Amino acid sequence: RVDTLCVDKTGTITDGNLAVRKVVPLQASYLDGDIAQAVSNVIWATKDKNATATALMKYVDLELSAGVVTALPFSSDNKYSGATFKGGKTFIIGAPEFMPINNKAGVIKRCEEFTKDGYRVLILGEGKDAIVDNKYKGQLEAIALIVIKDHIREDALETFKWFANNGVDIKVISGDNAQTVSSIAYEAGIANAVN
Repeated sequence: RVDTLCVDKTGTITDGNLAVRKVVPLQASYLDGDIAQAVSNVIWATKDKNATATALMKYVDLELSAGVVTALPFSSDNKYSGATFKGGKTFIIGAPEFMPINNKAGVIKRCEEFTKDGYRVLILGEGKDAIVDNKYKGQLEAIALIVIKDHIREDALETFKWFANNGVDIKVISGDNAQTVSSIAYEAGIANAVN
């Protein structure tokens, strides 16, 4: 008899479909078009095909506009992807907690405005150092927040209600932002999802 079921957020509560809801510029010198081009360039350079990259390309979908010096595809070790381009700029997209960004505490506080409502937030960062040995060792200036929503599975509420009615506790274990996971679990009807 099972009394506790541990589940992951992605693929269990959510179906893996992501959608960019908004992009929030953080630097006055960067217009929406500049941000879209930088995001597009990173995706083209890295050739990432994961769900996040697919959602980003649906939102921006521009051609590569700069020569690529070094590309860093997404990896779960780094929690970011990026590329160094001809002209000396490096752009990185990833989870703010894992990125070497200036004013990290302030940027994460801005992200919390969205994570508390169940959104994932990525940062577009710009740096002057090159990617070397699959790492970015310099500091980044946060250029924009990229706010993404996970789609909850159509049958999630009914499924988790059935488990609750049959005395099975649900525990969510995820590597994603804890606040985001908590909100998604709450939307899916999982008991004690929000503390």
